[in-house]
Amino acid sequence: MKRHPYWIASAWTASLLAACASGAPRLREGERCRVTLRDQRTQSAFHLVNGAYGPREAYYSRQRDEAATKVLVDDVMQVLLDRLEEQGFGGIATAGEPAAGPAGGSYVLTVERGGIVRSVRRQPSDPQERATAIVKMVADFREFYDGTNALQTVVNPEGPAYFERVKQELDATRRRSDRPQGS
Repeated sequence: MKRHPYWIASAWTASLLAACASGAPRLREGERCRVTLRDQRTQSAFHLVNGAYGPREAYYSRQRDEAATKVLVDDVMQVLLDRLEEQGFGGIATAGEPAAGPAGGSYVLTVERGGIVRSVRRQPSDPQERATAIVKMVADFREFYDGTNALQTVVNPEGPAYFERVKQELDATRRRSDRPQGS
């Protein structure tokens, strides 16, 4: 029996393991990833982004006009991507963000990685197997989205004074907007 050099056996083993592994391709260092769930009925959109968009603390510490984006560490994002793949995302997703479809469509789940956008859209006409897979993908997204509340961290060097200052600014804005026009 002919023995192969160690590096050939190692490369073969690594290739076999990679071929047998399930799940999404691994996130590369610094690769941006965004997973979006859009409710077509309400036009609401919720986003999960990975750490390549910036540190969680910095993201949550700045004032934003929306609170629908949450930041996951790369390892947690990878678990979400793997779960979506297990539900069949890669097999049923189409390129790009789908245009609004016929009335009755409910959810669009979009994954953006490395400039590539792929989406699945739930429609009333979907076969049962596809509909079930998309419902499971939506449930997976919601599980990760809802679970990130515990990961939200705010850097607030001002302490309670920050909240008091923002409250005063909001109260002043409300008082100005309560005045009749022209006064």
